[in-house]
Amino acid sequence: MNAKPTLARPHFLPCLIAALLSAVISAGLLGAVSGLFRSDGFPFGSVLAAERTCRDNAFMSEREECVNRELAGPRGGVLAQRLLGRSSLRSL
Repeated sequence: MNAKPTLARPHFLPCLIAALLSAVISAGLLGAVSGLFRSDGFPFGSVLAAERTCRDNAFMSEREECVNRELAGPRGGVLAQRLLGRSSLRSL
C-alpha cells in the first residue's frame, strides 16, 4: 500500500491547446471592442476636447450645436451630425 498519495499530473498537450485557445479568444474580443470604439469616425480625444470646450453651455441644444461646430472643423458637418444623432452625448 502506498502511504503517500499522489495527484494525477495534467497532460501537456490539452493545457497548451487551452492556453492557445484562450489567447485567441481574448485577442478577438479586444480587437472587436477597440473596433467598436473607432467605428464612429472621430478619435475619442477629439470628442472629449469638443465636450470640454462646450461644457459651459446651459442648454442641451446649445451644447449639441457647439459640439457639432467643434467636430465639424475640417471634416464637415455630416459626420458630426451623425455622431450626435446616435451617441450618448445627449446625456452629458
